[in-house]
Amino acid sequence: MTSATRPKPSELMADALPGLFVLVVPLTAQLMASRGVLSGEMADPDSYMVLARLRAVLEQGGWNGGLFLRDNAPNGMVLHWTMAYDLVFLALAAPLAAALGWAKALAAVAFAIGPLGFACLILAAVWAAAPAIDAPARRFLGMVLALAPTVVNYGAPGSATHHLAILLGWVLFMGCALRVAASPRESRGSGAGLSAAAALWLSTECIPGVMLGISTMGLAWLSDGAAHRRPNLVFAAAFALAMVALLFLDPPYAGRLAPVADRLSVIYAVFALLLLFLWLALALAPQSPGGWPARLAVAALGSALAAAAL
Repeated sequence: MTSATRPKPSELMADALPGLFVLVVPLTAQLMASRGVLSGEMADPDSYMVLARLRAVLEQGGWNGGLFLRDNAPNGMVLHWTMAYDLVFLALAAPLAAALGWAKALAAVAFAIGPLGFACLILAAVWAAAPAIDAPARRFLGMVLALAPTVVNYGAPGSATHHLAILLGWVLFMGCALRVAASPRESRGSGAGLSAAAALWLSTECIPGVMLGISTMGLAWLSDGAAHRRPNLVFAAAFALAMVALLFLDPPYAGRLAPVADRLSVIYAVFALLLLFLWLALALAPQSPGGWPARLAVAALGSALAAAAL
């Protein structure tokens, strides 16, 4: 994707408009079918849990590694949710809380965050796909997303869970990875690394998307090692540094060295560090276009060693 063919932000916004217009139809249908959300009801039990957890965070002044004392009394329950989604939720509620108080502000955001996230997902998908598809295909993509049953369910008014945010994190990272693969630059590599770390911080359910993006950048390196060597190294370094920093910021309840599989923990920080070591090894392979067989052999060996280490 050259600068001559790269769509401008205004063009991408225009490409997203058909999907945003179509989005009104399923959201209106959801609202008509579940009018109770207008009086404060939530769409599902997990949405109530999100609100209860956020109120507990505000009351106790922190997350305490995910320990939620209002469930499984008197012992409490450790939730696998991290701070990532909560921080976005609280940032949206904070301006309203100054006038309405936290209880009403959280309820208002809980009602609106599903549709808001849905609109952001359509915008992000159109942006992410720009290196791979043309404008008519991007418009069609936005309209398909607006009618996708699973996305419609998670983006309904009163749905306050983090599932739509997981899709958004996945899409944003894939957009960064595609840009590294299509037009490699060090700045794009760092953006991809930070977005991959943010996606995994949000939820380890983003692993399939992160692995797909890493594979995309790896295949691009196989075809042209010289052009992709430095951007991929920058990606791996940014990813590893961000994962370690996030682990110190938001550790599991059991501690920073506890291997917790269903949330950000030392497991995923070690994975990011192994990926960095792998890319450092790959950088030693021949980088010329004709040297792809040697790069493929080194990548296969390094990947096998990294998988064995995990």
